[in-house]
Amino acid sequence: MTQQRAIKTRAGVIAAAEQEFADRGYAGPSINSIIANSTSTKGALYFHFPSKEALAEAVLENVRSAYSRIVERRGSADIHPFDAIAGMSTTSQPS
Repeated sequence: MTQQRAIKTRAGVIAAAEQEFADRGYAGPSINSIIANSTSTKGALYFHFPSKEALAEAVLENVRSAYSRIVERRGSADIHPFDAIAGMSTTSQPS
């Protein structure tokens, strides 16, 4: 697996897991349902993550990193977490 492809595969698995965990919690989705919602195989998932717990940790790290970027962009660590999460959206909400 080339490095670029591995990075893309890992990111796709994390994105699918993030959506599954957001929709169904940690206990709800199985590894198979996460794979079904990604473009990866079970082998590729286990190449990057030895367990569902390791995958969940990667999802949490992604969310933490996104929050940190928002705080940096806003220039203040005093931002309320709910405001930061709302700022993660790339689409505007109708008023």
